[in-house]
Amino acid sequence: MFNLAVLALVVATAYLVALDVTGPLRSMLVIASVFLLPGTAIVSRLGLDDGHTFLALTLVTSIATIVVAATLMVWADWWHPFVLGSALAVVCSVVLLADVVRITRSLDPAEPASTTSAWD
Repeated sequence: MFNLAVLALVVATAYLVALDVTGPLRSMLVIASVFLLPGTAIVSRLGLDDGHTFLALTLVTSIATIVVAATLMVWADWWHPFVLGSALAVVCSVVLLADVVRITRSLDPAEPASTTSAWD
């Protein structure tokens, strides 16, 4: 489940940011979270089966979301990227967690696992 992997990435990133750890690991995790989290929360609703298409749309959607949010901050003359990033991370994480819970509850343990989509 890609959603669960992105949630784990966000938790690791939040942990490093909360502990004020510096270095290349934190930078790589923050960049990966920024490029994956908003897009995954939006694109996972499309039900795509192709992994390459899903990843490409996730990256493009994440970048577009961050650009729109930054533009709104500039227009509003309210430049607080940490607040925006934190709020966006919380909202997107809640959406992904709700998706994971919904998918987990819909699985019937008596049925064999379906391999039709790697991105559900």
